Amino acid sequence: MDTIQELMRVRAGIQDQLRESQSELQAVDTTIKLLQRERQSNIETTNTKEFAKGGLSDACRGILGSELVTPLQVRDRLMLGGYPAKSKSKLLSSVYATVKRLAMRGEIEAGKLGGKSAYRKKPPAQSGETTMETSV
Repeated sequence: MDTIQELMRVRAGIQDQLRESQSELQAVDTTIKLLQRERQSNIETTNTKEFAKGGLSDACRGILGSELVTPLQVRDRLMLGGYPAKSKSKLLSSVYATVKRLAMRGEIEAGKLGGKSAYRKKPPAQSGETTMETSV
């Protein structure tokens, strides 16, 4: 009986590892899609001054697209785009606060990507479509 219980524990551990690996794989796939989209758009990401001027909220809005991205990815894109930052960690904290505030205002959508908070632009409402909020 002990052998069966041990095998059941091993099986559960493997299943947990598999779920975690699948989540990481999804995050990698999403990142690949984002990089491919940037490459196809011929966006020059190195040494640009795209975000050198302007506020953080507008810069975050400019980065978010239809795919979910994490605040870490937003911060990295800001830095590549020339956003002025003295510290990576302080900028990341500011990005977290900014995207969370934008999501609370309903300007962007929040979701999960690889088990982590992620954000994207809200899809435009199609003509004739109404939005409805439900509470549970």
